Amino acid sequence: MIGREFESDLVVEVSDLPGEDVITALEDAVGAGLLTDVPGTLDRYAFSHSLFRQAVYSTVPKGRRATLHLRLAEVLEDRHGADPRHVSELARHYAGAGPAAAAKALEYGVRAGASALGSLAFEEAVEHYSGALSALDASDDEDDALRCELLLALGDAEWRCGDIEASRQAFARAARIARGLGDSEALARAALGFCGHGWERFGVHDREAVELLDAALAEGSQPGRLRARTLARLAELLHFTGDAARADVVSQEALDLARREDDPETLAAALVGRWYACFDPDGLEERAQLTRELTGLATELSDRDIEIQARLLEVVIRLELAEFGELDVAISEHALLADQMKEPVGQLQSKAFQAMRGLMEGRFADVERLAGEVLELGALSQTPSAVQHSGLELYLLRWEQGRLAEMEPPIRDLVDRFETVPVWRAMLAFMLADVGRTTEAHAELEQLMAIRLAGPAKDATWLAELTFASMTAVLLEDAPSAESLFELLLPYRGRAVVFGSAGAYLGSVSHQLGMLTSAQGRAADAVEYLNEAVTLNERAGALPWLARCRYDLARTLAARAQGDDADRAGRLLAEADRTAEQLGMERLLRRISSRQPSPAG
Repeated sequence: MIGREFESDLVVEVSDLPGEDVITALEDAVGAGLLTDVPGTLDRYAFSHSLFRQAVYSTVPKGRRATLHLRLAEVLEDRHGADPRHVSELARHYAGAGPAAAAKALEYGVRAGASALGSLAFEEAVEHYSGALSALDASDDEDDALRCELLLALGDAEWRCGDIEASRQAFARAARIARGLGDSEALARAALGFCGHGWERFGVHDREAVELLDAALAEGSQPGRLRARTLARLAELLHFTGDAARADVVSQEALDLARREDDPETLAAALVGRWYACFDPDGLEERAQLTRELTGLATELSDRDIEIQARLLEVVIRLELAEFGELDVAISEHALLADQMKEPVGQLQSKAFQAMRGLMEGRFADVERLAGEVLELGALSQTPSAVQHSGLELYLLRWEQGRLAEMEPPIRDLVDRFETVPVWRAMLAFMLADVGRTTEAHAELEQLMAIRLAGPAKDATWLAELTFASMTAVLLEDAPSAESLFELLLPYRGRAVVFGSAGAYLGSVSHQLGMLTSAQGRAADAVEYLNEAVTLNERAGALPWLARCRYDLARTLAARAQGDDADRAGRLLAEADRTAEQLGMERLLRRISSRQPSPAG
């Protein structure tokens, strides 16, 4: 009852035994190895192992436990009063005292939960808010407004410690109560908590969250700041559910309202919502401006929630803009915040960023480890994006290693689970082409091209999807698809290809343009595009893509055979071979070996 570590005089005060008998019993327990003296103190003891404490606790009858918890709570309250350092102890003891102490358990549970949340002890906060709710139920108090507030606090704590599904359940309960009370403000807060952030549920059509946000907005009586935040979060989800047109309208409304409200926190939320509404290749310039404004606000406010959002978006923008020095700074700053905040969702994204950079630099052993850590954090946080991050990282790693066939089951699983993310089908098509299953690859590519030529809205993985489709078309020597893909990609010449929220760097659009034009027999144009791609990959320090691009450029120069093309092709091939050997790029090494001249020739 008393805890793992305790003072002897507290045991004396709550015990029914004489003080000397209590001290003798404590010393005997030390001698038996059950307790230890706390170093540097004269009157403090600790259980030598938590199992000993649990074993002793289990032998005490329930009624006696409640009596002792109540007595301990009363003594501690007399001793320490409102001292915030002891609210956690008081909350636990009053919670253990049963219905007779429900009012006190509720009071201290709320205080202890807020204190734990403020100190980033999220699991402890969950314990205390859950205890406060139990105390409210035990008291037969029908204060639904208080119950709603406790559920909102519990949902927030559960989200921060990574229990996303439990968090959504708490927010859903809060929303039902808020509706019953006619409390539009509490309903909006519950809806905001329920949906989380859009990227966490990437690939999932979260209609329930959209409906809840819409219901909150339909009430129409929230303060302007809360309404702006609700609109902004709705815009995030609408982007990820494919409703780009409505996301554009809603996000602009949120941003206009936030600027009128003149509140920095509200403006930050609206900037994020607008950023996601523009999350496609054509929205890069606006998203860059939004990111600069958001990072300035984050610095001004010193709000870690806003700052980590700003750093996440900055990583994506730096990568898309090919600002690679600044990218590394942003990744480091995001990692530092994620470690400080101790939230599994943030730590997951940080590991994914590190894996992305590891792939760029050819640190394959690090990528293998980080992909595993992303999966572990995903299991902890139940975030749908985790399996996609890990699947992407392992796919690219196995491709470099010449083991892409191993990825067929997980990629097919991603195709089935995330039907609204067509890039997975493009990756399946490329894998089939790469391993020589051309008939199946043709069928997948044909399906992709039919969708893309129908002209659906571009999204965050559009360039990545076209990159894999282009590589597939080149392998299959599919001239009609190559021509169509060239026309789709040409407006983005020179751009870095980024998979979603910086899930991966996939080289330069110019690389794909070069290969598509080479397949069409336009060697001069192909050389120009591939030279651009080599330059970008050199600046990026993207060694695997650089090696692949040098190899493709060498082949194109050798085929063109003008001037010093042969000499330059030989140098490029040697550089590609050296990099591939150093990094363990088995697939590229096999291709180089199969195309190098024989010793006799």
